Amino acid sequence: MSILAIATAGLNASAINWGHIRFGNEERDTTLMVEIMKKASQHELISAFRYTPGRRLSDIGRSLIGTPYVAHTLECDTAYAFSHRASDGSAGEMLTIDLGELDCTTFVETAMAMAYTIGEGRSGWRDAMYNLEKIRYRHGVMDGYASRLHYICDWVMDNTAMGIIEDAVRRMDQGVKYEVKTIDYMSAHRDSYPVLADSATYERIRGVEDGYRNHRYGYLKSRTLGNKNVQAQLCEGDILCFTSTLKDLDVTHLGILTRGDDGKWHVLHASSTLGKVVISDEPLDEFVRRNRHWTGIRVLRMCQ
Repeated sequence: MSILAIATAGLNASAINWGHIRFGNEERDTTLMVEIMKKASQHELISAFRYTPGRRLSDIGRSLIGTPYVAHTLECDTAYAFSHRASDGSAGEMLTIDLGELDCTTFVETAMAMAYTIGEGRSGWRDAMYNLEKIRYRHGVMDGYASRLHYICDWVMDNTAMGIIEDAVRRMDQGVKYEVKTIDYMSAHRDSYPVLADSATYERIRGVEDGYRNHRYGYLKSRTLGNKNVQAQLCEGDILCFTSTLKDLDVTHLGILTRGDDGKWHVLHASSTLGKVVISDEPLDEFVRRNRHWTGIRVLRMCQ
């Protein structure tokens, strides 16, 4: 991967520390972002139907179909993290963008960043990078590893507060169930996260987890997803968060809702099983039901 250090102009882009950006391939990634956003903007202008933020997200997500799946794409080596400290002394982080390989989270976040940029009336890659930072990090500012919104519950709270998304389940009255969990998977599995060997970073993550003790959230139950009344509440481009059976973790997979050629709801996602970004062969209800580690879906909706 390459690291870009560049001075840039523009109101949005000026907020980024450009010395801490990591591209998979700088020329490819910046060029492809601009191409995808311009194509989506043109499609929107000539479209016969009303364009919603969700449809924009779905179109951009579809443009990434076929991109290889690679796990843990955001993790940088500990040598960098421990030598480039955050403002509070915890481990550092780089803003990573790699359109040559995606996992389920980076797929959704990258598509969201481009969709949000178009919604602002922009199509520059620097603006998309600014929005990626805004979506991925607490209060929209990258300040070390622990500022990344690792837990989806935290990611939802932060992005909702900034007006980027809304929790669509709160508007629903069909198939909804509420769960209460204490979210502390990372500290409970410290050895699985090399950066947490650093005590300052570990304590900062523990501090985040303290805010999610007995955390309550709503989701659509797996067994209700085939119900027509439940499906009628869903919209093209909804962000799907697949809720976990684990006692200390809320969500283990992300995707984007889209209509398949059969007219049914399907899942657009970066698949670890198939090794690339795909639209699921099965309709949504079957897709969720066949995974015994999922209890259902949280449904989020872009606001712009």
